[in-house]
Amino acid sequence: MEERAEILTAGDASGNGMVFKITSASGVDVFGLATKNFYGGNWDLGPTWNYLVLAEKPFLVDTGRTGTLHSLLEMIAGTGFSLGDLDSIVLSHGHEDHDGGLPEIVSMTGASVKANPVYERLIKLQPDKVPEGIDKDFPPSCWHCIMPESFVENNCRKYHRNRNGLTIKNIFDPDNALGENIQVIALPGHSPDAVGILIDEDIFIVGDNVLPHISPSPTQIASFKLVSGIFPPEQSDVRQAFGLEAYLRSLKTMQRVGEAHPDILSLPGHRLYYYDQWNHFPLADRTREIIEHHITRCEGIMTVLENGPKTVKEIVTAHFEPSLLEGMGFYMAKNEILSHLELLVDCGDIQPVDGQYASRNGSGHFSSHIQSLEPW
Repeated sequence: MEERAEILTAGDASGNGMVFKITSASGVDVFGLATKNFYGGNWDLGPTWNYLVLAEKPFLVDTGRTGTLHSLLEMIAGTGFSLGDLDSIVLSHGHEDHDGGLPEIVSMTGASVKANPVYERLIKLQPDKVPEGIDKDFPPSCWHCIMPESFVENNCRKYHRNRNGLTIKNIFDPDNALGENIQVIALPGHSPDAVGILIDEDIFIVGDNVLPHISPSPTQIASFKLVSGIFPPEQSDVRQAFGLEAYLRSLKTMQRVGEAHPDILSLPGHRLYYYDQWNHFPLADRTREIIEHHITRCEGIMTVLENGPKTVKEIVTAHFEPSLLEGMGFYMAKNEILSHLELLVDCGDIQPVDGQYASRNGSGHFSSHIQSLEPW
């Protein structure tokens, strides 16, 4: 990044407010635009990185979290690009810190929205299908919500209503192609609708699928069980897009891209610039590290269960420092641990017993299972 990036606006030590430009092998300009994120403290992700790609039909990847659109528009204006020339907005995945400004910018520009078709299913309010005990103002994407009510009230209800009215184009439809030498790759697991955007096999916008320093949280298969009814029978394979196994397969897909193109520049959704420095990573090496992290986490859970059955809370507290479990940090840590427990149960290594989890004779099938997983 130090050699390729032209910094147009310097941000702070975490990257907030930074704007830079890089150019692909065929001459496509890509602008990085860092909008402030909500999270702070020990779970700080840094700003959300959005990317303006000046292909033949210019498109914007992501729109930051709710409330940051004004600053994003100022950054775009600072690049010299006219917003009226924007053809489409592409979503790396449907989390609020990446699509929070989407309804507003669509209303302003008339640009189309292109996303994984799973995204459209997940954002539409379906009060007649909401499972018992879940707020009917929530779309399927949030039926598994782990956030406290205070967060929901301040950040979510208006956001959900606004997303509900969007028209989404299927990004995998050839009629919605982004441009010559631009490939969209499905990368489910962190989010079931996640994608990566490969430009000239030279620049890879990877969203939150692989990040420097931190490991993205996987989804849970339990989430699919909540939303399965919103997908028609011909889309039964959507189940494969949920859970840790899906994420591991996506990591291996990105690892394969990194091995084929060792010099590829990966542009993540967070922490591209952080700790007052660029945090570029070799894609194959970083994906391999994250896969190993998940193997180690499974090993750690098995070790904890050697002394007898444990509750989810006990397993969580054994793996995270107390400072990381403050506030909503506990819910985020619990979500990650549950994804590992699901895989360990599926592998036959552990079993749920009376609200706890117990080891099954210390078996460790998970390791060979993870190693055997194929890329998508």
